Parts: sequence; C-alpha cells; structure tokens
Amino acid sequence: PTNHLDLRSQEILQQALCDYQGTIILVSHDRALLEAVTTKIWEVDGGLLRIYPVSFSEYWARRRGKPAASPRADEAAPSRPRPRRKPDRYAARRRAEEIAALEAEIEGLEARLRELEREIEAAGLAGDGKRVAELGIEHRRVAREIEARMERWTSLTESV
Repeated sequence: PTNHLDLRSQEILQQALCDYQGTIILVSHDRALLEAVTTKIWEVDGGLLRIYPVSFSEYWARRRGKPAASPRADEAAPSRPRPRRKPDRYAARRRAEEIAALEAEIEGLEARLRELEREIEAAGLAGDGKRVAELGIEHRRVAREIEARMERWTSLTESV
C-alpha cells in the first residue's frame, strides 16, 4: 500500500523502483506508480494469466476499449522504464487532494445510495408506491452523481 505515503515518500519509492536493476512484481492500486515503473502487465483473471508487454496506461486504455496510444501488446517491451521528467510537485499535490476529496464524496454518495435502497425496500413493503417512485428518482440522481465523480476520479488517477 502507498496511500499512507506523503508525496515526497511516493517519489522516493518510485525512483527506487525505477533504479532497481532486478525484476519486480508489483501489485498496487496506485495507477500513477504503476504507470511510472511498469514495463509489462500481468493480468490474472478467471484463473488465466495474460501478459501485456505495454505500459499501464496502454493496458488500461485497451481494457476500457480506447484506441492504442503506444506499442501493441505483441511488440517487444523495453527492458527499463522510460526516464520520467521530475513531477510538478504542486500539480501532483493538487491532483492528490482532488482525488482524496472525490473519494470522500463518492463514499458519502454511496452511503446515501444504500440508505435510499433501504428506504425503497421499506416503502415497498408498506405498499407506498408513490414513495417508492420518489425514492427511485432520488436513487437514480445519486447514482448519476457517483458515476460522474468516478469518471473524474478515473481521469485524475490515470493522468500522470
């Protein structure tokens, strides 16, 4: 886990991983870290292992059905990660703060969605069709808000 690290510690970890001459198997939720240090993606899904010799952003774009922006999966991967420009610490910090704020908003909206689902169930059991309809409208609105914030979160976590 890297979510407990401050920005400087994250940069130090990233540099140490890039400088390491051996092989690393990295499992992380941190898309920025994955993009910075990976040269291959190993996907384990349904008991199958697929190896993609591409950057994380290329892999992720393919998973989402976007056009390829870098080498195809069957092309050879570089043996070392590409050198990175020094990150703009302030931009990275602003992005991290926005990501944290979005995560808190999403969490609150998801809690509201669960609450609405309980209320819909109770209104349904009580036979209050009008209340079920009102709550259903609110449920759809909250679900759309979550989706919009998730899209922004994805955009922020993929951009490095």
